[in-house]
Amino acid sequence: MSMVDLDPPRFRPPRPIAGDDGSRRTVLYGEYTVFSVFQPVFSVSHRRTIGYHASLCARDDTHRHVPSAEVFTQAARRGDLLELGRLAESLHLSNFNAFDSHDEWLFLSLHPAALMDTSYGDALLAVLKDIGPPPQRVVLEVPEQAGGETTRFSEIIDSLRKSGFLIALDGFGVKHSNIDRVWQLRPDIVTLDRCILQQATEHSHIDRVLPRLVSLLHESGQLVLMGGLSTERDALIALECNVDFVQGAYFAHPSVDAVHSDLPADAMDALSAVSRERIAARDRAQSARQEGRSRMCADWNALRSG
Repeated sequence: MSMVDLDPPRFRPPRPIAGDDGSRRTVLYGEYTVFSVFQPVFSVSHRRTIGYHASLCARDDTHRHVPSAEVFTQAARRGDLLELGRLAESLHLSNFNAFDSHDEWLFLSLHPAALMDTSYGDALLAVLKDIGPPPQRVVLEVPEQAGGETTRFSEIIDSLRKSGFLIALDGFGVKHSNIDRVWQLRPDIVTLDRCILQQATEHSHIDRVLPRLVSLLHESGQLVLMGGLSTERDALIALECNVDFVQGAYFAHPSVDAVHSDLPADAMDALSAVSRERIAARDRAQSARQEGRSRMCADWNALRSG
């Protein structure tokens, strides 16, 4: 029987419950142990870690790692999705506090269904009151396509903002994204979708246009994060289009531990040196093209006058 087959008759799956793995909290759900991993988000200008994006990993009772989506598929089918999701948020908050961090942000990805629950904000505030950190250090990542154009969705986002949470519009640039969505929801941060990075890598004209998009978002009052950076070229594109924050495997993989404090500065220094050389090489190439055109014009004019 596969992971998504119907359960046998009279099968009663255990409810998700809190657990512990040494000094870290986990969630136990059936045969799965679900735990937090954190990927750092770096500030380009400050050259330091400004936050961590929390995500879930899972392993079964044989210690085999399995996609967390499998666990949530089971939970959705059994009616445990909301309960498991809230336990996962408590899990992230507790394990984030183990970093002994005082000013970094915690980025939490939200399921659209949770966002449309009007009690969600109050429930999360109650957890924060017991566990911390304050809501001003929690960035709630809202999927760009969530909620449609409904007034109710905008009101929920506004209520979360008034409670102190920071709001990030996640996945901007996918499918039918437009700047009106940014103006409607007024997020603090806009996260560019991975597809924009892929297109900029493959097409030079998009690479040239991308800085203008980032500039437009800045003019609208948003900070800009580019994630999914896995290569040096990805990271250079991000730096050269003037994003505020970067995240991805090129800088650091998700981990249960905080990153070393010197890592972002060292990475930014190395990238800045490469970027300066790239820009200088482009300027030299542009100058050579202009000189070539000037010589051609001079030669043509000499032929005409002769």
